[in-house]
Amino acid sequence: MAIYQCEQCGKRFSKLSLHLQHRRTENHWQKFICPSCKKTFTRRQNLDRHMKKHASENTQHCPECLRVFTRKDALDDHFSQHENHRGGRMKRVSKDEDVRKRQKLTPKDTVEEFYSMEKVQEKKIEKFKTSASYYNIKIKDLEVRDLPNIVKTLKVIFQSIIARLTENIPSNDIVGVSMDNPVLDYPIILPFMRSSSLTVERILSEI
Repeated sequence: MAIYQCEQCGKRFSKLSLHLQHRRTENHWQKFICPSCKKTFTRRQNLDRHMKKHASENTQHCPECLRVFTRKDALDDHFSQHENHRGGRMKRVSKDEDVRKRQKLTPKDTVEEFYSMEKVQEKKIEKFKTSASYYNIKIKDLEVRDLPNIVKTLKVIFQSIIARLTENIPSNDIVGVSMDNPVLDYPIILPFMRSSSLTVERILSEI
């Protein structure tokens, strides 16, 4: 039987899910610290991505107004606005870009149009006579401001995703959910529960 041991406190677990839940609860993750600003990360790739911003801080500045940017594409977009103003016109926005920036979720909208969900793998787990399904979910850019509106929008989208994930699962069946993303310091893991208990509030409580 596999044994999982916490590197921070030495506590041992027989299941990976219990090990990860312990590390998340106790914040027992390996720390990667930025030498410039001392910001802490639990994933090396997140630190590397962060360090690139520091590396470009002295080079990504506008020669017109000396404003500093952390990304070259943002600097290029900003500088093009200076050029357009000098030409007596504002930067022309493409139709697709204009629609994306104005895109808002309203009660009249079809929620499924604002995200994509694709099953990428299904794995049989013979030991427990069940299966694990893996999905790639992408939420489109939305112009949402203020925390209450952001939370409200997330609830609508997550509710739609949950409904699609559980539509063929009996309400008394047991399900477990794990969510991961490169921008997260650690995965979000929900313990096994009845599918009827998998709610938006339960997911948001872990974020």
